Amino acid sequence: MPDLVVGSWPTLAPAALRGLRSDARGMARAEIASMKSGSTRQDTAESGRQIAALVGALGDADVEVRRVAAHSLGQLEDRRAVPGLITALHDSDADVRRQAAWSLGQLEDRRAVAPLGAALTDADPQLRQTAAWALGQLEDPSAAPALAAALKDGDVEVRRKAAWALGQLELHVAPQALVDALTDRDADVRRTAGWALSQMEDPRAVPALRAMLADSDAGARRNAINALSQIRDSSAMQALIGAMQSKDAEVRRAAARALGER
Repeated sequence: MPDLVVGSWPTLAPAALRGLRSDARGMARAEIASMKSGSTRQDTAESGRQIAALVGALGDADVEVRRVAAHSLGQLEDRRAVPGLITALHDSDADVRRQAAWSLGQLEDRRAVAPLGAALTDADPQLRQTAAWALGQLEDPSAAPALAAALKDGDVEVRRKAAWALGQLELHVAPQALVDALTDRDADVRRTAGWALSQMEDPRAVPALRAMLADSDAGARRNAINALSQIRDSSAMQALIGAMQSKDAEVRRAAARALGER
């Protein structure tokens, strides 16, 4: 499956830091500049001050400072930033919230599961997209209910990322909403749902995957074959055998390969 592109994140520009006035804010500016030059943290005490300065900047009056600080904390990948970033998910500025969600995905700390799940209901669709991606990064099965609910989102990219994220969770039981997503009106969502089901190997998805072999989208049909090939159940075997009678030569070829690999 191709890599998901979460968004375009801002470059760290000195102009973005002009609102930093206090000593702590001045330290944040210096630390952000050092990241641009590729320098690394020297010791625990210094890195603690660095994180504290950036977390403090999440409350800055200047929105651009908050955005840069939220993004920078994700670049540093230091889990001491998690509480501050969780708070930033409620920032009044949507882009700050998006940056905070992205950084929490980078940090991969399970304390963020519930807050990111709540962000899936935010009014901003780009934040919902980023929150779904971040939950996939965390790979925590407890995120499954929130992601399953996001499969009903009105934004197609939210649905796609939610399907992808569910495939990252190493679930053994496929959420019904993911099975239902095999009939989503968007072909990319259907393809991604098929891929996600291939990661779960749940025999209960076989009837829907069999029906997907007649999908109008070739990628969806291929992913259905792949998902069936991963399910070690007689019903999946029968579906693959049945696919050998498809009118679609590509489906027949894919089924033949799958049967040969079982």
